[in-house]
Amino acid sequence: MHLKHGRFATFKHLGSYESLSDTFDMIFKDWYFQNKKQIADRPIFLEYLNMELVDSSPDKLETLIYIPLKS
Repeated sequence: MHLKHGRFATFKHLGSYESLSDTFDMIFKDWYFQNKKQIADRPIFLEYLNMELVDSSPDKLETLIYIPLKS
């Protein structure tokens, strides 16, 4: 996969993958409207930082969420 360079808003989700929707709710219900950022027409992507904990400690998982912004 080739990612286009540019500006991104970055968020860190701590916890299980099942609770990622809570973080996305915060991003699109709160942050977006408070900051008046314009999201670029490019894919959002996630970076899973410590997937080895998925079975043993899902509450300690760390995921970065990248939201592309218009320049």
